[in-house]
Amino acid sequence: MQVKNEQLRLLLMNIEHNAAQLAEMTSDEHKLSLYESMMKALVEAQQILRDDYKDDQVGIDLSQII
Repeated sequence: MQVKNEQLRLLLMNIEHNAAQLAEMTSDEHKLSLYESMMKALVEAQQILRDDYKDDQVGIDLSQII
């Protein structure tokens, strides 16, 4: 899937990279820290998507809907 927002694309790539690192980790403490980083990145990605959606909705002409 193509991601247009550069910040979102980088966040998703970082999450993918971190997920690959999990398989190599042995320390539960390090795994937990990495999961926490991934969750924060997902929340940030969700906010970016919400903001983009709001921006798209503002540009809609209401006369086109009715």
